[in-house]
Amino acid sequence: MTAAFDVARDLRWRMVRGPLLDPIALIGTGAAAWGAWRLGALHPEGLGPVLAPVAALLALLAVAGLLAEDLLFRRPENDLLRAQPLRRDDLRRLRELEVRWWCGPLRLVIAGFVLGAAGWLPAAATLLPGFAGAAVGLARVARRLGRRAPMALLLGAVPGAAAWALLGSHPWAAPEWAPVVAALATQAAMHGIAAALRPGFEEEYDRLASAAATAPPRRRGASWRRLQRLLPLPPPIRARLLRDLAQFTRGQDLRAAALLALAPLSVITLATTVLQPRELAWASLTAAAMGGAAVAYAVGPGVHVLRNRAMSWERTAPRPGRRALAAALLWASGPALAHGACVLVAARLSSDGLHAAAVPALVLPVLGLELAMAHYVVAWTQSTSLGKRVAGEGTMVFSLPVVALLVAVAGRIAPPVVLLYFVISVPLLVQASQRYDAVEVTW
Repeated sequence: MTAAFDVARDLRWRMVRGPLLDPIALIGTGAAAWGAWRLGALHPEGLGPVLAPVAALLALLAVAGLLAEDLLFRRPENDLLRAQPLRRDDLRRLRELEVRWWCGPLRLVIAGFVLGAAGWLPAAATLLPGFAGAAVGLARVARRLGRRAPMALLLGAVPGAAAWALLGSHPWAAPEWAPVVAALATQAAMHGIAAALRPGFEEEYDRLASAAATAPPRRRGASWRRLQRLLPLPPPIRARLLRDLAQFTRGQDLRAAALLALAPLSVITLATTVLQPRELAWASLTAAAMGGAAVAYAVGPGVHVLRNRAMSWERTAPRPGRRALAAALLWASGPALAHGACVLVAARLSSDGLHAAAVPALVLPVLGLELAMAHYVVAWTQSTSLGKRVAGEGTMVFSLPVVALLVAVAGRIAPPVVLLYFVISVPLLVQASQRYDAVEVTW
């Protein structure tokens, strides 16, 4: 290793460690690993333990290939890295390290899945780092052949997952050591792929660097232009809303995406629980609060993290705080209402539909709770967390459960009382608008 490589590695780690070591992200990773462990335990016998590590590692390779393709060809920091005195092989090793860092949470989830299906030794074998080199090599080959890496790699992961699902409960008995052999053989295959494709990377370094520098920017799709014409909103608010949605769908806030992906777990739990009639209301409100917290934390801080770079020029417009707040509330209301609707459907399906007649009475309490939580987090973030993200978000973690409990109790006692929250919180909205106008931009 050279000194230039060490500097580049330290720089990239400083960029990566923030979202990876975020406390909320760690909690979400632990919850996802626990869910994967429960999923893996569905096939404790037959071919399930043998196929589980293979399917899991293929899925990991597919995701790593998507990430490697993006890092090699689409990241603007490639220009900065090529300006450093790096050797030809250093860029490959640096990107392999970064693929390994970004896939760290997914590796823990996959290890949890294999642990539930096959035990400790195969789970430990899946944590070996052989996938990163194979992912970088396959992404480069797929690019050279004129095809995007995602489809090629995802098509390799689908058969493994299908085999585990369809053949996992087959009565054939497998030796206890078979899952370990399957995991190690898959890892060895990944190392072989990486070793075979490594010399080609060094030979094509100059062409690869040029391709990364001259890659065309992502075009704004026709769907976004069509949506811009159809949204019945004032142009300033519509522009901010569409920009937030576009940035989010392009993967610029991975923490929010992970939280939104975890939100349906509360709905699944409600739909699969056998409830007594007196338990339905509180179970539905609990599911709305648990999943709604993930949604609120994603759309609240997340939307302002996306806006940090644009905030400096946004403040050249008159009264930007009011427009930014309106767009953020609209953006937050979509996922909140969607999750609330899923909770109501799960309540309708729980206990084989025995409590369907009681669901209409839950519409206002559940949707009101979801909207209130998202509304509060957006307003709190823009009024308190802006400019001091860590302290503001830390305080919000403790205040959000209090708000959720008060709104849930009000909805349980008298559903129309939930609407009073939106009246009481008007001063918080005014403070949020003024804070956005007055805060000093330091980024």
